Amino acid sequence: MCDSVTPTEDGRLNEDERISLIEDEPGLILGAKAARPRLLIVDDDFGCAHFLCHAAEECGYEARIAASPEAFQREYTATRPEAVLVDLAMPGIDGIELLRFLARQKSTSLVILASGTGQRVLDAAVRLGQALTLRMCPPLAKPFVVQDLQDCLSQATASTEEDHQCCL
Repeated sequence: MCDSVTPTEDGRLNEDERISLIEDEPGLILGAKAARPRLLIVDDDFGCAHFLCHAAEECGYEARIAASPEAFQREYTATRPEAVLVDLAMPGIDGIELLRFLARQKSTSLVILASGTGQRVLDAAVRLGQALTLRMCPPLAKPFVVQDLQDCLSQATASTEEDHQCCL
């Protein structure tokens, strides 16, 4: 089930909702390795975010939706998901600012950018993410087909498994 992380009026996560997110996953301990890889989604189009969430769950991900860039930052800091999907064009803090945030956090998450902007803008944003030493997936130009997201998430799962094998 796709969980949504929504901020209160002052921009903070509602503590009751935060608890319910944790209670919805019995046995989940923050900081522990999740049984399924986690994907955190931020998109100002809530319908698109839910579509992405369900598609990710079909790929075996535990997906959560942040209702705003600020909620994304708080949830990312708290959970450190294996992958993030960021809408490039959002009001207020945009996807570029979130790339910089992820770089400051020294993120090892796979970063997937999605947007209805032109392909050249998406490609430039991916190059910026790479220059910031983020793990970038090829961008998803809206509208896209579910298979594009599934291919990217499958690639992420395979590279994560290879990383773990190297450490054994």
